Amino acid sequence: MGELMQNARRAGASYVAFDYCADTNTLTVTDDGCGIDTLETLLTVAESGWDVELIAKEHAFGVGFLSAIFACRHLGLSSKGGCFSVDTDHILGFQPVEVLPVTDWNGLTEIRLVDIVHGPLENTLAELAAGFPIPVHFNGVPLPRPNAIDSIGAAEFVASPVGVVSRNRRKFCHAKIGL
Repeated sequence: MGELMQNARRAGASYVAFDYCADTNTLTVTDDGCGIDTLETLLTVAESGWDVELIAKEHAFGVGFLSAIFACRHLGLSSKGGCFSVDTDHILGFQPVEVLPVTDWNGLTEIRLVDIVHGPLENTLAELAAGFPIPVHFNGVPLPRPNAIDSIGAAEFVASPVGVVSRNRRKFCHAKIGL
């Protein structure tokens, strides 16, 4: 889940939403970032698809999305560069994935993880969201972000050579890594 949150942030999203349906055991992740131009790069190790500046700044390596295939039995994705829906065993078996065109992109990237392997999903997302720089929603409810730089305690943050960090030693967190 953390990798999908990070991808949304890197894409310039103003939020990332996780919606879980227990009846179908499906988790849908939606963001309003810049979208994915070429879906084929998502399925290639070490091919991130990010621009050169972001790769240099954050060392984006290109394995984040692939972590999603180990979290579910079936995976679907829709973004500006196309859409696909495939069993994860198909991907793991190095079978080609058919990417269909999206002609009426609505500005949202949506990832559907069907038959997910999950434990305490809401607790995990709450932990990840605590210091995340953009709002994170779970089933339509914003998760608390008490350690985020834009939260009420933002005055506790100061610039440093490694990015913006918290002054409060008890909250030790890096709000923005600039390495």
